[in-house]
Amino acid sequence: MVKKTTPRSFKHLWSILCRVASVDKESNSLSLFNVIEEITINKAEGPEKEEKAIDVEKTALIVPIEFVIVTYLERLDDKDRGSMTKEAQIEIVDPAMHSLLKREFEITFPQGPKRLRHLLKMNGLKITTGGTYKFYISTRESREDIFESVAEIPIDVKIGHLSLRQGNSQI
Repeated sequence: MVKKTTPRSFKHLWSILCRVASVDKESNSLSLFNVIEEITINKAEGPEKEEKAIDVEKTALIVPIEFVIVTYLERLDDKDRGSMTKEAQIEIVDPAMHSLLKREFEITFPQGPKRLRHLLKMNGLKITTGGTYKFYISTRESREDIFESVAEIPIDVKIGHLSLRQGNSQI
């Protein structure tokens, strides 16, 4: 079966990664808190410089972090603004270009509005090494279409060291 590309009924305006996003119920204003551009992860080492945590160079760590990917989209169908649901995908890729997560989700435009803010909440981030991780957002018009990348969000991950010495714990 040949995959096709259907003309777009919406376009991507912007996407951002943050710790918390909030929509005010009265004004419908969006507030973004703690935009994430960089994450520092500390590896523990003991008194003999022996590693106490998983070696992130060989095995992935799951960092317990909650974050939100906020995406702003605009409809291109000015004549009919009925409800519209489209498919999307998030893929997280490490610095070595290994895919760490690929997850599909739906984006639903309600009837009427021309623009939509979509909030995708996620828990945990798989880390394999230090470097720049990329969050790719892709969309497609229907199941017969292929996913097309519409956004790339880079996040720098730095690996540090946390010293855990007997009688003198620093956490």
